[in-house]
Amino acid sequence: MAVAGLPSRKVETHTDISETRQKPCTFFPRKADPDSTTASSGYELMPWWMKIAAKLVLSRIPHSYQTFAKLGMFRHGAMQDSSYALAVFKTHFERSEFPGKHGGYTCLELGVGDSVASALIARSFGANKTYLLDSGRYAIEDVSVYKNIVQSWQQAQLEIQDLDNVASFDELLRRVKCEYLTDGLSSLRTIPDNSVDFVWSQAVLEHIRIGEFDETLSELLRITTPGAALSHRVDYKDHLGGALDNHRFPSRVWEADWMAGSGFYTNRISQPDMIRRFEKAGFTVEVLLTNTWDVVPTPRPKMASEFSQIPDEELLVSGSDFLLSR
Repeated sequence: MAVAGLPSRKVETHTDISETRQKPCTFFPRKADPDSTTASSGYELMPWWMKIAAKLVLSRIPHSYQTFAKLGMFRHGAMQDSSYALAVFKTHFERSEFPGKHGGYTCLELGVGDSVASALIARSFGANKTYLLDSGRYAIEDVSVYKNIVQSWQQAQLEIQDLDNVASFDELLRRVKCEYLTDGLSSLRTIPDNSVDFVWSQAVLEHIRIGEFDETLSELLRITTPGAALSHRVDYKDHLGGALDNHRFPSRVWEADWMAGSGFYTNRISQPDMIRRFEKAGFTVEVLLTNTWDVVPTPRPKMASEFSQIPDEELLVSGSDFLLSR
């Protein structure tokens, strides 16, 4: 559906990952996302308000993320799936042009989630160094998992780093020249100026707290080299039921720490506002893809009053692919 006043290019193909298993990742302070919760937990059958109640309670139980992940209640994406991880990387990599793309570049993924498989892929695609950034140490550290992933890629004829003699997670990171940074914005600030050639994220930018979003963009501008490419998939749907039920809450409630830290936060930045923020930070912006609903999925009378002036054409946008350059 083309929407007046917004980029209308919409591509539907079998290889497009924009409307498949999007990777809900953790980048800044929040527990986890329910978007990939298993059906067996019953979570997907809950109404949006019950999901919020469940997350508010569960996020306050003193157990580790790994414990909840095993129960299927908090999951940080699908990157353990070798074919999906490869498809995500290749989608962002192949549409980006940047210095050293054919060998010797430095790259950064925002919002790594459950797996550091991206570092293995980047290494096989010529990366000299990879930064993987998240808000906590959520990635699986069992080396056997990555050895199985590598074996599946090798069977698919992908030239990939051999992990046969790797005995530990830290050794794996060293083998593929990866720094796994797990303190969100604070970690981003430690990356040197003008050092990163390629940045990508898959359904991550919408999770950055709105009060930290502009500073995050400023940091990305600082660390990227002239000519760098930044490829981002943004999912504007709520992470409750795929509608806009997050718009039911006024900002004073939605942005409160007790609410925003419970595992379902999205910053509710619309596509036009996100473009403005990119440009204000100093990036050149290209919109590669705009996905839309046919109708606004949450009744406007149910939305908080602060969204009453937002035109339908903005609320109809469910997803975007951006390519930034500097």
